[in-house]
Amino acid sequence: MPDESCPEEVTRGVMAHVRRDVRHSFFNRLQATLNWQGVARLKPAIAMALLLIVVLSSVIVGRNSPVPDAEVAQALADVKMALAYFSDAGRTTGTAVKQDIIGPFVVRPVSRSMNEIIEN
Repeated sequence: MPDESCPEEVTRGVMAHVRRDVRHSFFNRLQATLNWQGVARLKPAIAMALLLIVVLSSVIVGRNSPVPDAEVAQALADVKMALAYFSDAGRTTGTAVKQDIIGPFVVRPVSRSMNEIIEN
């Protein structure tokens, strides 16, 4: 049986459909990821990471500029306050993850499975 080539208009139509499908599935997966409840719980950690980046970059950039001691003390107090706030947010997030995800979705199923294994 001889090889037959696909007409150019059919090939273009199929490839356009494939590109649309790939683009559509990528955006659907991205939207599903962003709508996932776990992302909402990561927001405090993301905010803390951004704050750390800002603080470190300002320290690195501002090393050569002379700053009065009072401003340094005030900035240090502000950074300590912000880090304490984000530390509390991280602690709250960790507790929420432990209670809402690890407990019901990890500990309980494993415990049930182990009990079934031990009983049988």
